[in-house]
Amino acid sequence: MLRYGDFILEKVIYDLLLESKIEFSKSFLGILGSIKHPIAQDILALQSQDKKVNYNYIDVNLKSNDEITFIQDARAQRMVQDVENLYKLTNSNNHLKITDFKTDEGRQQNTHIYELFGLNIEEAKKATNGSKIRILGKIVSPYDSSKVYVAYESATDPSLKAVININGVQEDTEVYQKLWTTSRNPLKIGRFINAMLVFTGKTHSDSEKEKFVSEWKSILGVMNNAFAKFAVVKGSQIYELYQSDNYESEDGTLGNSCMAEASSDMLEIYTDNSEVCQMVVKWSDKGRIVDGNFVSDKIVGRAILWKTTSGDMFMDRIYTIDSSDEELFKKYAETNGWWAKKAQNSSTNFTAVRGSESKNPTYVVQLLRRYNSEYPYLDTLCYLNDNNGKLSNDRSEINANKQLNDTGGGYEELDPDDED
Repeated sequence: MLRYGDFILEKVIYDLLLESKIEFSKSFLGILGSIKHPIAQDILALQSQDKKVNYNYIDVNLKSNDEITFIQDARAQRMVQDVENLYKLTNSNNHLKITDFKTDEGRQQNTHIYELFGLNIEEAKKATNGSKIRILGKIVSPYDSSKVYVAYESATDPSLKAVININGVQEDTEVYQKLWTTSRNPLKIGRFINAMLVFTGKTHSDSEKEKFVSEWKSILGVMNNAFAKFAVVKGSQIYELYQSDNYESEDGTLGNSCMAEASSDMLEIYTDNSEVCQMVVKWSDKGRIVDGNFVSDKIVGRAILWKTTSGDMFMDRIYTIDSSDEELFKKYAETNGWWAKKAQNSSTNFTAVRGSESKNPTYVVQLLRRYNSEYPYLDTLCYLNDNNGKLSNDRSEINANKQLNDTGGGYEELDPDDED
């Protein structure tokens, strides 16, 4: 039963929202976008509505998996009075594509999104990283509810107008940044949802609301566990997750990988040797809980994991969208007792680390069968003796007759008697 005090609190929040322009944080939007539930979609839809109300900034509470936080409307109004809310463009790679479309469908979808903002995609002109911009509008993608786009114009050159994923911008006015950090009030997610649903015009049963809250708590639990978004995959899943279509974006070393569109034949060394070759991946934050595990349709990082003849498990070069994830990969390797490549390059003379331990190893991996056609570009264990099926980072260790450093799937023939 709802106690009178709870009723008053809920009514206050309801009244607050009625008087406020609803603003969601990036984290809040990200969680809603990852929850496959009608309530999440209904609330996300509010983000695209142009309500002539005041501010209240709604955010997740990472210290509690069942609360959100907000700032009271009156205080927010006092803080932002006579202050223009400018943003800074932080990642130009998050712009909605305007040229070089792979498919007609992609062109049509992006053109439509521009039209929703009242803009012409053919007249779009992008600002550069670091530019100060004004947000002209904000919508949830009608094609992918996990993506939120903003239209903007340059604060110094209004002729520069474009559309970008909200993750590519950040508020640049100190006052507006403080709205997320000062005078925050907590509220249980269940009560907050009850108040928000009034705006949607939709009704949901108590059991539906309970299911939504349960999924919200699960996602927050994962976000608070740094390693929950990591997984080890093998076999055909390695091929699938090597394809750039399964990357969250084509940024960083992951997006620029020469093997991002490798054929299945080229990756057979990985997919056919599950006993000695698997792959560590980090899922995108935009995922879901399945049987107690976090999964996503996209990855933000990957690294091949080898079982060596010495018994060491060795995590090879790490490819990520965000370089800050490299250290998290190394920490994940450490917790599993694996060795990781210290520097993320293609050097065969390298340092392996495991926490505070380090060494300069010579590793050998025994493949299960011979390969005579296409090969992947191998960063570290690039030497192959295809007579005995051994890979190594040391040519002489296995008397290698091939070097697998061809991005096209070929190899360089080596003369065993002619070493550098």
